[in-house]
Amino acid sequence: MKSQRYLSDDQVADLHADLKQRFELQHIMAEHTRPVLELELGIDEGTMAKIERGTFRWSPDCGFTQAQADEAKRRRQIWQLTNERMQEYRLETLAERYEISVMSIFRHIYKVRAEMHSQERRKAA
Repeated sequence: MKSQRYLSDDQVADLHADLKQRFELQHIMAEHTRPVLELELGIDEGTMAKIERGTFRWSPDCGFTQAQADEAKRRRQIWQLTNERMQEYRLETLAERYEISVMSIFRHIYKVRAEMHSQERRKAA
């Protein structure tokens, strides 16, 4: 494996763009996790699993509306699709793509996060 110092400027820019995409996908996935939906929609994890599998049948006594069940299904589908996209941004996949170690990826993650936080602070000021 190459170390980070052997990446060209273009490769570093591409890696940083990939890491930013990874962060965006992580954020999307976090918004649609089962625990978040349980808090927002009041649907327990077991029922959520049935909704995902398509085995859930709504009834008025289940404690939430059909609209909430539909929203849970829609948002879990978003999570599933995002999770599939996330596979190309796994740390190991990125390390392989750029021919560097996972530890080098972590160093770049630190740099990208610092850059993103700096931009956020500038926007807020």
